[in-house]
Amino acid sequence: IDQGRHPVVARMLPPVAFVPNDTVMSNGDAQLIILTGPNMAGKSTYIRQVALIVLLAQIGSYVPADEAHVGLVDRIFTRVGLQDDLAAGQSTFMVEMQETANILHTATSRSLVLLDEIAAGVNRTLLNDLAAVVQRLNREDGLTFFVIEHDMDLIGRLCDPVIVMAQGEKIAEGPMAEIRANPAIVEAYFGTPVESA
Repeated sequence: IDQGRHPVVARMLPPVAFVPNDTVMSNGDAQLIILTGPNMAGKSTYIRQVALIVLLAQIGSYVPADEAHVGLVDRIFTRVGLQDDLAAGQSTFMVEMQETANILHTATSRSLVLLDEIAAGVNRTLLNDLAAVVQRLNREDGLTFFVIEHDMDLIGRLCDPVIVMAQGEKIAEGPMAEIRANPAIVEAYFGTPVESA
């Protein structure tokens, strides 16, 4: 997708306020794309934009981009936002895990999977298990994932080396331990202020 735009958000803002962006994905490469950054940086808007562009392309509609080459997608799965079902005895966490389990059991190599800050605030054991499942599905089954995440440990488990990009330029690449050692990168791109020692 070249110079893609969110069709609703771009329309609501003044013409120069929405910055179009590119997306390069391929289920043949089994991509796992992890987005991170400060709150209100546009991460959720970006993954929703990709989902909308893919959906519009599937139905042969106008696509809000300068150019787009979109292959056949059988399903678009999203795990975005918080929701509970207390009347049925299901907490926000339980609903989130059930939806994620459904995605992981149903998605195919032709599916697009979008996970927005999954399992925020849960224990490390569960995050490690979740990272292992996402890695396996990505590597063995060829699933294409977009994951929004702030937890640098989880990001390090999902991909190593980590590549930090900004506006199409590679800012840093290496093991998460090295990325973490650079306070300017951590604060600017992971949205986590670094405490001075």
